[in-house]
Amino acid sequence: MRWKRKGETLMGNSIVDLGRKAVDDAIEEWIIGRNGERDRLVIRLHLFDGPTLEEIQKRLQKYRPNDPSYDLSIDGIKKIIFKREEQLAKHLRF
Repeated sequence: MRWKRKGETLMGNSIVDLGRKAVDDAIEEWIIGRNGERDRLVIRLHLFDGPTLEEIQKRLQKYRPNDPSYDLSIDGIKKIIFKREEQLAKHLRF
């Protein structure tokens, strides 16, 4: 189940109803493993700040300019977002 943008739904409920702290806690607890730090950054930017994929790409390159794992294509960013949203949806229940 994918999250949609502002005011839209996750599993039939508004993401706003969850609150930033609940979502952030879930990100911290469940987005782990290889590239977990990078993926947490990507998903937080996407969910909380709402920049375009291109803006996320630029921010990642500035965050860690000499780290190749932060030099992602737009498709790579999309894959992270879709994968991690699915992962979070399993753990955020209403």
